[in-house]
Amino acid sequence: MPTLWLPEMANLLLSAQRRRRITAAKRRELAEAATALRLQVCHEPLKLLALDTLAAEHALSAYDACYLELALRRRLPLATLDKDLRAAMQRCGVPAATLPA
Repeated sequence: MPTLWLPEMANLLLSAQRRRRITAAKRRELAEAATALRLQVCHEPLKLLALDTLAAEHALSAYDACYLELALRRRLPLATLDKDLRAAMQRCGVPAATLPA
């Protein structure tokens, strides 16, 4: 995962609580569950030109381009429900990760 995954996850959970989609207790529960995931955070610096190129070529946000760039660089599958990112993955030959049911 790129380092931005951590603040993105925190923002997602806080936004869901503020929109009353989840309670504060559920937010904490989900944050604890996310902390327990065995994810490796990549601390390698990002290359601005690579992000700019991927984002522009595939009509992605810079944030989504971070995930795509890391998957390409590390030759890893990527898990997402975002249709634009999935289309970019397909065009770039990045396989979709299989998520457990």
